[in-house]
Order: sequence, then C-alpha cells, then structure tokens
Amino acid sequence: MGVVVSLTFCTLGAAYGMAKSALGVVRLAHLAPSAIFRGLIPVIMAELLAIYGFITSLNIISGFEITKFNSFSGYLDFGAGLVVGLSCLASGLSIGAIAEANIKSYGHYIRRSEKSTETEKEKKKKTGGLADAAGTGYGTVDKSVTSHGKNESNPMEDKAAAARIMTAKVLMLIFAEGIGLYGMIVGLLMHNAASQPVPDYMISPPVFAFPEDPCGSATGAFFGGAGVVVAVGGALAGASMGISRSGVGAAHLAVRCIERVLRGTTPVVMSELLAIYGFVAGLVIALGINADSYTAFSGYLDFAAGCSVGFGCLGSGFAIGCVGDACNRVYSKQDKIFSAMVLILIFAEALGLYSLIVGLSLHNNGLRGLCSAHS
Repeated sequence: MGVVVSLTFCTLGAAYGMAKSALGVVRLAHLAPSAIFRGLIPVIMAELLAIYGFITSLNIISGFEITKFNSFSGYLDFGAGLVVGLSCLASGLSIGAIAEANIKSYGHYIRRSEKSTETEKEKKKKTGGLADAAGTGYGTVDKSVTSHGKNESNPMEDKAAAARIMTAKVLMLIFAEGIGLYGMIVGLLMHNAASQPVPDYMISPPVFAFPEDPCGSATGAFFGGAGVVVAVGGALAGASMGISRSGVGAAHLAVRCIERVLRGTTPVVMSELLAIYGFVAGLVIALGINADSYTAFSGYLDFAAGCSVGFGCLGSGFAIGCVGDACNRVYSKQDKIFSAMVLILIFAEALGLYSLIVGLSLHNNGLRGLCSAHS
C-alpha cells in the first residue's frame, strides 16, 4: 500500500500541475509565442513530483524480503508512502495554481512589449522623414504621445515588468516544489526506520503475528508513523493552501501594479515556513522510531504530536491564504494595506508556531516511554 499511495498521489499531483500549467502555456502561445518555452518551467517542476514518487516506490520495494518483512516495517513503509504521496499532491496543486495565473500575467507584459516595439518601428518609417524635414521647432511630432493623446507603453519597461513577474513566479514555484521535496526526505527517513533489524521474536513464524511486547511494538510503529503522516501532510496542505491563494493574488497584483509584485510574495514566503514546521516535526518523530526501543506509549504521544502540528499548520495556512489573496488585490490600489497585511500574517503564522512547540513537547514526553529510558 505504501508503494501504491506514493506513486498514485505523486502522479496525480504531477498531472494536475502539468495540466494547469499547460493551460497557462496555451494562453501564453496566443499572447506571446516567442516566450512559450519559458512557460514550460512549471511543467518541468511538476514532472519532478512524479520522480519523487518513483524513487520512494523503488526504495520501499527494495525492502520487501519475506523472511524479514513484518508489521513494524509494513506500517512505517505505508506511512512513508502516504507522506510522500500527500506532500507531492499538495505541491502539484500549488504549482498548477501559481503557474496558470502567473503565466498569463507574464504573457500580458511580453505582448505589450512586442506590440509597442512594432509600433515604434512603424512610426519611425512613416513619420521619420517628415519629422526630420520639420526640424525641432513648431510642429515636431512628440514620440511619447500617441494619436489619442495617451502615453505609449515603453517596451523596455514592459520587459523589465515581465522579468519581475518571471522572478516572482520562479520563487513561488520553488517554494511549492519544496513541499514535495520535504515529504520525500521524511518518507525516505521513515523507510530507513522500517529497514532496521528487529528482534528475533518479531520475525519468527508466523511472520505477521506479534506478541504485545513493549519494546519494538508494532502498535507503536503504527501510531508513530501515523503521527508523521498527519504532521507532514497537514502542514504541507496548509502551506499549499497559503501558497496557492497568495500566488493567485500576487498574479493579480502584477497586472495592476508591477512595482509591488515582489512584496506581494510575502504571504508565499510565510506559507513556506509552515512546510518547514511540518518537516521538522516529521523529521524528529521519524528519527525517534527504533525497532529495539519504540513502544506503544511513545507511538500514542507521537501521534498526538503529529496531530497538533498538522492541524495547527493547516489552520494557519488557510488564514495566510485568505489574507494574502485579499490583501494583495487591495495592495495594487492602496499601498498602506501592506503594513496591516504583514501584521495579520505574523498573527496567522504564530498559529503554526504554537502547534510546533506543543508537538515537540509531546514528543519529548514520549521519549520517557522508550525501553532505553527504563534500562
């Protein structure tokens, strides 16, 4: 099951990211065909998610050995597959949402730049001779003003704006990709814990029947693995929610006021911190699972720790996403909202930090239940 959920959810996340990115690329092809290959960046990053699932599945399969595989290993490998699969699914959702919205904004400025360049060339051909004949006195054509009396768009400024959007887009895509990478690292650590040599009584026939021994408990492994899944899955889902909604708001900001687009990525950066919280909690719990000393008591408390971190960061990500999207849209018209937005984001981020502190405290209490703590 670990192999199934890992590969299935990773490919679903990659497929969603590719599909939404492809919609943006199609739109870019209509707006600015010359920039179409630059629009393929999110497609490549979505493909990496499928590779994460592929690597994790191969690692789990390599550990299948009928004489040594047991419930302790099976529970942890299932948790490893679930962590990687859910994290890549959340990452794919973020990549797709960010790519589709920001590629359209990027294409808008590239098209403006190309059109204004073509207009300038045509005007030089038509009016160049007349302007030269008229000299610099009365009747000279003002090249900064169109026939309708409005300022023309500057192609250099439009190119600079497109470059800013590309920078912001790549930055947000890296944060979104990091969600899947964090999940794969934690998943591989869980698989390594499942590959530990176990006491002889745990692999004596029948293989899947285990005494209720406090040391190397399969029950503890089940709940400890579940704690890692909830901690990482919940935190990365919250980060994905915050990155996706804030990224769409940043794309709207880029169209309205390009000068503020990099500031508009502040909620995206703060959402990424939630993924780091979940990564840290999952890492700490996974490294504490040992076949010789892990008990059901430790597993129960690690499960509680995972729930604390996962659900806390999930709520924090929801708040950051709503605040980031709404404030970015207002920020395009009113710059005074930025200070208020940052203050609200700090309060929303604190929800995830509180849950991480509580979760680590629970994990530390669970260490008292290890067999080594009583020996």
